[in-house]
Amino acid sequence: MAKPSSTHIVDRFIEQRLRITEPGHALPSVRRVMDECRVGAATVSEALRSFERRNLIEVRPQRGLFRARTARRVPDIDRIDILYLNAQPDIRRMASGLEPTDGSFHGELIASLTREAQSRGLQIRFHVPAEDESDTDPAERIAADVDSRACITVGLAEVSLIRSLTAAQLSVVNLFPSSFQMPPNAITTDADEVVGQQFDHLYELGHRRIAYLHNSEAHHPHRELLLRREAFYRQAVTRGVSLLPAYVVFGGFSEGVQQQAARDVLSIPDRPTGLICADQHLPAVYAVAASFGLTIGRDLSVVGTDDKPVARAVDPPATTLQIRRTAVAQAAFDLLEKVSRGQPRPASDMMYAELKMVVRQSTGPVPSQ
Repeated sequence: MAKPSSTHIVDRFIEQRLRITEPGHALPSVRRVMDECRVGAATVSEALRSFERRNLIEVRPQRGLFRARTARRVPDIDRIDILYLNAQPDIRRMASGLEPTDGSFHGELIASLTREAQSRGLQIRFHVPAEDESDTDPAERIAADVDSRACITVGLAEVSLIRSLTAAQLSVVNLFPSSFQMPPNAITTDADEVVGQQFDHLYELGHRRIAYLHNSEAHHPHRELLLRREAFYRQAVTRGVSLLPAYVVFGGFSEGVQQQAARDVLSIPDRPTGLICADQHLPAVYAVAASFGLTIGRDLSVVGTDDKPVARAVDPPATTLQIRRTAVAQAAFDLLEKVSRGQPRPASDMMYAELKMVVRQSTGPVPSQ
């Protein structure tokens, strides 16, 4: 696997500092450049000569490095690399342009990122490694590309996966990381707000028996999904509503598991009148409810998550919580610009995606007893 050259790493570091330094003002010392980039003095000297030839920096004996007074324009970042991790084949095909983007969460996110880049005059390049590429590191490929300067990751599962990017002095923003250790410059969803808005909607309609189908697998833990399940428990306790163990069930990803989960919930003697689930659970919930003689929106109110096409396709159309993809894309590029200018956000100061409750006909007042 190719590695970024030491000179390229120094180039990226100095370019970033030039963007935030006024003409005639001091730049980091040679020693600091060596320490930050983990390179020797000879490598730094070679890179500095290149910047001097382009009249971007001045080396003043006994004083250090300065941005040239000529105020010559610093090279802009003109291309953004987007690294999709743990992506399904359909995401790979959409990102590569082999298929048009659809109305799925990631289809709309890919389209939103592409439009946002175009509106800012930026090129965009997607990297979606296939499962059989596990012997290679896509982050290292990006880091080794001499033209790479900034990267957006989507679905980061381990913070260690981006070390080659940050070590190579690339500016990095992380969208919807699933890792338990939150990376810096992260944009994710606020689990408490997601479940809180869903719970509020049902509670305000009078529902006090509310169930939750979650997707948190014991053998494949996912930070956000675990936090949402915990948030549901907190909402139920805070509101003082019924919280039977049988109200919280793994919804699953296959049709059979989803239908069994819905059947288990709706078979409870104190059957819930409201249910929160993922959009992918909606067809199974609707089918099982019908088999019980229940009318969605009257006997059982259902709130989905993500506003996927299936939420609009089921009958009646489902109330769901939408994660605003367009706003997420804009926030990602805004944050990336700040990071590239030396204004990163620590892991403890993550940004949250905008949410919107889309109310349709799958929810209504609690049925009279």
